Amino acid sequence: SELAELFFGDSFFDMLCQETNRYYLQHHEHYDRSHKALKWVDVTSAEMRKFFVIIFLMGHTRRDNLKEYWSTDTFLEIPIFGKLMSHKRFEQIWWCLHFNDNELQPQSTSRLFKIQPLSNFFVQKFQTVYKPNQQLSLDESAILWRGRLHMRTYNPGKLTKYGLLVCVVTESTSGYTGNLEIYSEECKSLKRGETTFRRKGEGSWRDTRVVNMISTIHNSNMVDVQRRHGQVKQPVCISRYNMFMKGVDRAHQYLAYYSLPRKTVKWTKEVALWLINCAIFNSFLVFKNLNPHSKLKYKEFLLNVAKAWATDHTVADTVLV
Repeated sequence: SELAELFFGDSFFDMLCQETNRYYLQHHEHYDRSHKALKWVDVTSAEMRKFFVIIFLMGHTRRDNLKEYWSTDTFLEIPIFGKLMSHKRFEQIWWCLHFNDNELQPQSTSRLFKIQPLSNFFVQKFQTVYKPNQQLSLDESAILWRGRLHMRTYNPGKLTKYGLLVCVVTESTSGYTGNLEIYSEECKSLKRGETTFRRKGEGSWRDTRVVNMISTIHNSNMVDVQRRHGQVKQPVCISRYNMFMKGVDRAHQYLAYYSLPRKTVKWTKEVALWLINCAIFNSFLVFKNLNPHSKLKYKEFLLNVAKAWATDHTVADTVLV
């Protein structure tokens, strides 16, 4: 749980509380019209932690609908949910959960405006808490989203066919996410003083199709690679890329098995849960790096974080690994 605080800390939950409370003040007239609406009380950092504990636990105990998590039926009851938060309060916070000030949006043309503070926060944490080894993998990931959205992509060859495309840089040996960028179909112009470089000449290699590679450490040498029908020549950068590509696959596998399940009509919340999932998984990988002989599984690690957040036993988020 202490390692998870390196990626979250009070600063993360304070930011969510500030924007969630602000969003309610800006849109309370829509919420207050419902006769079932609870009187709003500003969300605190401790309460926001418990809110996400509930979402974590939903990933461990699947139910057909949200109400069943708070069921008092003897055969369905899970007491911890009611002890952490009432059903109505959970829905209230979920409805108002927000990540940026809407009033600032007209000043921004970014399609990722609503989620940008959260994305920037985690990328900064990913790059400062842990320094990955030299061998990195660059690949595409996808955040599941079937709703209408201009940025949504479709890839029939992927398990997640519809969703938001994310370019992810991971450590090849562990799967640690060191950097990411959400595809938004925006092409920005260079600012004054900025430059972009490209090399002239041959920069591609063809196997069954043309493959373009970029590397700062490899030369153009060819190496022998064993194939089913014998050895073939292959650029050394391609050979090393294939050798260290497993990091991305490992990260995708864990994030798929232990996703944070919440059906939502807001794509921003889907992205937020995906980013939080990445941060939790990264904290687990740092734990494994510091404790290589530990047999603790990711599921157990996630439960330990949930228990710590439920009791709000937190530590400072300034220690670097």
